[in-house]
Amino acid sequence: MWERVVLRGMPPGIKQSPGCQTNAGCEKKALRQKYTSLATGKFPRGLFGELKEGCYALISADWRQKWLAFLDNADAMEPPPLEPNVSLRCEHDCLKYNPAEYFEQINADNSKGRHPHEAAYVLVPMTEAEAIYNGGDKLSGPPNWCKLECRSAGDADHPQSRTYACSPRPCELCTGVNASYKLDVKIETEMKLCCKPSVNMSAGLQLDVRGETCGVEVKDLIVGAFGFKDVVPGQLLLSANGSSFGDCDTLKNALGKVAWNRHVPLTAEIYDFVMSEPAPKRRRASLLDSNLSGKSAQNGIQSDEPVEIH
Repeated sequence: MWERVVLRGMPPGIKQSPGCQTNAGCEKKALRQKYTSLATGKFPRGLFGELKEGCYALISADWRQKWLAFLDNADAMEPPPLEPNVSLRCEHDCLKYNPAEYFEQINADNSKGRHPHEAAYVLVPMTEAEAIYNGGDKLSGPPNWCKLECRSAGDADHPQSRTYACSPRPCELCTGVNASYKLDVKIETEMKLCCKPSVNMSAGLQLDVRGETCGVEVKDLIVGAFGFKDVVPGQLLLSANGSSFGDCDTLKNALGKVAWNRHVPLTAEIYDFVMSEPAPKRRRASLLDSNLSGKSAQNGIQSDEPVEIH
């Protein structure tokens, strides 16, 4: 248990403050100082902002949040045993993500020391990760780490050059160019709609869609999957992960910087008129305002016309 380890004394190498020998708050603060990468979410950087040479473990964001909550709140439960590969490996026993891809980009911005996949995992030096694993309850057997190894490939003219190797390898089926996205589709409407008996419209459903699929194609898939009667794709407005998803946008482009995340919430608003047709007089405040304001010229709709919803 983390408390048994923590409360026996300060971690090695951390200077004790007066009166902190038995103070759980001070000792938890010391854990933050010891496990810097896990606490801050920042990876170690070299002179030019590049990832420092070494081996790094991927620690899931979900477990990290539980660990941070334990340090921040005296009443919080201690985190569960760290399972190094939970939520990081796919059904093919490969990495769900490609941590090396970001560093291999020529224009990668390492100035803040944060990986863009921070919502899924953080990179922690292997020595730190092993100390974290040994600091709490452990599962039986050796840890099955997901790792990124960074090696120097530089010379006098390009000392910051690096090569990267992932273990296990990133899954081509789940992270490759042709990998599909899982869309958790939620329907929002004021209309009374009929759908397939096998579908619970209030619960939504999940679709597998390629990243190059356009918004209008996704609309068609949604209408077909739910089996809506008397509804056409033109009655739908989409948002993917909170961002507008237009008819001509590809899913990948609509997601932008979070396109690496292959599991995405998608909201479909359904109206009682087709967007390319003249709109009635009164409208409901919703995604309609933001989505149509930038696409009025494209769809032939004047954004300042009122829309009536019955």
